[in-house]
Amino acid sequence: MSLVTVPGSIGPLNVTARRGCRLKPSSVSSTSISAQSVGKAFKPIYTMLSRKYWMDELYEGIIVRSALLNGLFRGSQELDQVVVDRAANGIGNGAITLSKGVRRLQTGQLQGYGVAISVGVVAILLAFYFWH
Repeated sequence: MSLVTVPGSIGPLNVTARRGCRLKPSSVSSTSISAQSVGKAFKPIYTMLSRKYWMDELYEGIIVRSALLNGLFRGSQELDQVVVDRAANGIGNGAITLSKGVRRLQTGQLQGYGVAISVGVVAILLAFYFWH
């Protein structure tokens, strides 16, 4: 029996069982079948229907665990660790290196600052002179 024919063959049993449950108490005789015996007889069918053909377990096992957790989410984690974290760490290390270089330039002596400003002004004037 294929998986496609299982719901088709169970459907009429489900309808029959539901119609049997709609009997009024006055129409049931004392020689009727007990609820416990019906429950025991249809327990596998009841379990299958109450578990919704085990689709939740199938979905969680295949889609969630296999595809999402081991596939998409693991790939996102690798991308985050390799690309994003390394880029952030590189920017941070670059800022540390730049600040160490700038710290050496900041001596607190005004003569050194004056020389640096003069060199900068001369460089700007030369740039305007040669490129205009």
